Order: sequence, then structure tokens, then C-alpha cells
Amino acid sequence: MATARVLLPAALRLLGSATARYGRVLSQPGALAFVLPAAAARLGVAMTGLGLLFSTQHATGSFAVAGGATGAFAIAEAAAGPQVARIVDRWGRRRRYRRRSSSTSPPS
Repeated sequence: MATARVLLPAALRLLGSATARYGRVLSQPGALAFVLPAAAARLGVAMTGLGLLFSTQHATGSFAVAGGATGAFAIAEAAAGPQVARIVDRWGRRRRYRRRSSSTSPPS
């Protein structure tokens, strides 16, 4: 209990400090116009692992299998990410997206 009395005020001070720093950064001209779309665009990437975990668990009934599938996806993403980034840097996004969209079939 004594530890909680010490840690809680320290955690609240850190939270207040972080909030103040973010407030200063976001109050700069044009910061919100840059941060909000970027955060929204990254939300799908952040949820991919959870979506894969829950859909695999639902399909198989096993969190072990779902965890393995999610881990395999993370490793594949880490291995392929630099190569995809290199292609995008070299050829630009439009060519990369056109190639990728032509390799996938529309949903039926």
C-alpha cells in the first residue's frame, strides 16, 4: 500500500508532464493537420495483429494457433518491410500500389 502512495503521484506527474509537452507540440501552426491524418492512417496497421489474432482464434478455437499465426505474420512483416520501403522509395507509391492492386483479386 505504501508503494502505491509513492508511485501514484509520480505517475500522475509524468502523465501531466507528457500532456504538457504534447500540448506544446500540437499548438504549433500546422501540427494538428499533420498529426491527425497520420494517426488515423496508422490505426489500421496497429490493429492488424489484433484482427489476425482474434479471427484465427475464432476459426481454430485455439489461442496457441492464433498466437503462432500472429507471430509468423509479425516476422514476415519485419522481413518484407524494408524491401517494400525500398521499392516505394525507388519507384514511388503510385507504381507500387498499382502493381499490388493488380496482383489481388476483387472480393466476391
